[in-house]
Amino acid sequence: MNDLLYDIWLYSIQGIGPIKFRRIKEHFGSVKNFYMNFDSDYLKTLNVNISMIDRDLKSAEKIIDYCYKNEIEIISFDSDFYPKEFLLYEDAPPIIFIK
Repeated sequence: MNDLLYDIWLYSIQGIGPIKFRRIKEHFGSVKNFYMNFDSDYLKTLNVNISMIDRDLKSAEKIIDYCYKNEIEIISFDSDFYPKEFLLYEDAPPIIFIK
């Protein structure tokens, strides 16, 4: 499994926007590290409703499969293909989908 799976999983959680996504990724080094070492106390400091978090990766897998089948590119903000201009904004989407 690649990191993109975990990035999509995290970004699809209600209450996790671009800013909280980046803070989690910076704090844990990667979203995969966060997933593997789930820290509900840290999420509470970000005011994330813990009950909204489903740790099942199936919905993220479905998104990836759908994109692959429909020739939609998924680009994470740490990809070389992510638009550099977007990186100037704190609330830029951590993942973009391009058809």
